[in-house]
Amino acid sequence: MANLYHESLKQSTLYQSATQGGKDVDAFQYDLPRAMPSVYTDHHVKHIVSNLNFASSASVELSSFGILKELYIKWNVTWTNGTATAGKIIVAKNLFSTIVKRVALMNSSREIFQVYGDDILLKTRAIEDKGERAKWLLAGDANLQLYPAAVAAEAVSGQDHLPTKAKTIKQASSTNYTDNKTENNLTFYTKIPFSFFEGGIGQSNEPNKTNLNLRFLETTRLLIETNPAYYVACGGSGTEQPLKDLKIAKCEVYAHYNIPDPADMQLIEAQYSMDQPSSQLNGNTVLTEQGIATGTGETSHTVKVKVYNTNLATGFTVMIHGDRTKAKCQLLAAAVATGTSNGLDQIIVADGFGATGSAAAADTTAQLLNLQHCGKHSILSTGNSRIGDDFCQVTALKVSSSGRVLFEATDYKQLLFCTSNMTNWCDNIGHDQEVNFTMDRNGCSENNIYYIPFSLMKNANQLSSALALKGLSTVDVEITFNCVASTSYTAKVITNYAQITSIETNSGRIIQSTSN
Repeated sequence: MANLYHESLKQSTLYQSATQGGKDVDAFQYDLPRAMPSVYTDHHVKHIVSNLNFASSASVELSSFGILKELYIKWNVTWTNGTATAGKIIVAKNLFSTIVKRVALMNSSREIFQVYGDDILLKTRAIEDKGERAKWLLAGDANLQLYPAAVAAEAVSGQDHLPTKAKTIKQASSTNYTDNKTENNLTFYTKIPFSFFEGGIGQSNEPNKTNLNLRFLETTRLLIETNPAYYVACGGSGTEQPLKDLKIAKCEVYAHYNIPDPADMQLIEAQYSMDQPSSQLNGNTVLTEQGIATGTGETSHTVKVKVYNTNLATGFTVMIHGDRTKAKCQLLAAAVATGTSNGLDQIIVADGFGATGSAAAADTTAQLLNLQHCGKHSILSTGNSRIGDDFCQVTALKVSSSGRVLFEATDYKQLLFCTSNMTNWCDNIGHDQEVNFTMDRNGCSENNIYYIPFSLMKNANQLSSALALKGLSTVDVEITFNCVASTSYTAKVITNYAQITSIETNSGRIIQSTSN
């Protein structure tokens, strides 16, 4: 049978023509690749960050005994519940990113690379490997569950209705307990997605070649800037605040280092010349922000953000969220206590099912059909959504320069087509059902961050194409989004751009050679 098959194929003119240049048999030939050098990975090297609190900044010097492979931050946030009404606590979603305002890598007192909190959120959710992505979201407290006061009380009263009750947010008043059950102690982790590390969008696909060899560099420090405390947790309003001593109790930076065998390190370092700097392609980001005030009666608003930087842009990260204020968080915290923030009040109410066809029965049934929303806390009347999950639904987006359109999507779903293949952004709860399953009652969601690519390649160490902002007068990013009338919002455009950095091997200084 095999002979018949082979002989018949030889009669094919098409096959004979295709094989004139030879046949590819590599897939059937075994070839042992050359062995990798001997490399030891020193995991979890700790650096203690001193004197860092909310709405402040601090830096820490990184150890310099190897090739920097990965960086992450370990946060420990604590507070004690006050004596106000129990249950009035709101904790942000995606704590790993909401706590961060900005992180920068400094060399010779100059900032060389930077990444913003919202950028960390996008790039963590854009990790291609699903298991790796889930690991960092779980470790980063991406979605801590909050319950109404009546339900939360079960978690501290010896009942077993809630899983892992010791790990739930403790919402009771401190006057009810004397054994510190009302002290909250949250530990979570933030992965730092600098462009020279391994990753998806805006990071390297050849990290062993782009990771920084700190043996060569002058003192390298990591600068951390944090957001205000209510970006992480907030209690309800009143004469006695429910949260006491809310603080960053501990902050530590951990690094993984690759340390090759000395003989192998000599071979690796042979690429460096003392006569001229060693240059490489990587990426960086810069943020443009614009305040928005919606008008009376508006449910949709259009804003035009002008991008003035002259960098070689590989893409734009675009988002809009309501202004984040402590007053809004206090209102949402009070709604958590009653269950109105996520609709659980319809289920726990005594007459929830009432008579057949009653409004109460309809409300309860609607909430039971949408239980995936129990982690989404919002207030419809004021457009107030949980920080970290408060990005508005964009219904149209256009990028243009001098009236010429460079990119345009005319509705939300069309915008998904342009971004999700780059970011895996929509692979979370509700992604396989319908758009409404991913959003809260305001249409807000952690999904509503949009990446508009201008490069064919998504890795920072590959320059295939880009938008040269230097050759354009200005770039206008026009965004139409669903809104609430007479409310303040913030539009953000993060420019992801390519840059060449050079390392002076005789001095250990990193120089940003060019970015346009």
